[in-house]
Amino acid sequence: GLAECSWPRVGESLEVEALVPPNTAADVVLPGVAADGELLEVEAGRHTWRVPDPAGVGERPDPGGGFSLAAHHQDS
Repeated sequence: GLAECSWPRVGESLEVEALVPPNTAADVVLPGVAADGELLEVEAGRHTWRVPDPAGVGERPDPGGGFSLAAHHQDS
């Protein structure tokens, strides 16, 4: 089945959404909530959590390694 995950920003929070296919379970790590690497096991279905945005309001997280999508974009 289809599995989905998204994390749109909502004000000062992230709204973490997960869709877990039937007859399966998923391990979820919520940013800024659980201790590093702590897993939350959820059953099949749609799940939503709202957690503090670890990047802060208006800031973008650093993807690390100095990666820039603009540096890899080529105009056609």
